[in-house]
Amino acid sequence: MAQVKSSVHDSIDDIELQSLLIRVYRDGGYTDPQRAAVIFEPSAVRARGEILHLNGDDGGLLGMVIVVGPTSPARQFARASECEMHLLATSPEARRSGIGRALVQAAIDKARSEGFTRMLLWTQSTMLAAQRLYESSGFSRVPSRDFKNSGREFLFFEASLV
Repeated sequence: MAQVKSSVHDSIDDIELQSLLIRVYRDGGYTDPQRAAVIFEPSAVRARGEILHLNGDDGGLLGMVIVVGPTSPARQFARASECEMHLLATSPEARRSGIGRALVQAAIDKARSEGFTRMLLWTQSTMLAAQRLYESSGFSRVPSRDFKNSGREFLFFEASLV
């Protein structure tokens, strides 16, 4: 499998970035089309934090995830020593190939290397494959922090990085 790269060191094409998120989240029924048009705009995605991504042999974007630090304006729950994982997305054609797992591990490794002690994430209750991936990657459910937003239920997870 190809190596996960950081967008800080290896840029991602804006069209590919937006297209992947739209195909995964909007077309998958996880994000309202009007909201997707705003939150998946490339500059908004890039402003969240460091994008880690994996490209195929042809150079096309296969998957991505964002590590969001506590000082990011996109941060929702992280405190000083914590970070968040946002927008894990794997191209539908590349699912079940280990890309999601590689991206989650790369995000954990990145967070550890930056000295964070905990990583937080939330996912929709209908995203069962993602929940299995997070749990098998060392994340634990924190039901007391679950929430609803725009009529959707989100399940909260966290992992200790120490």
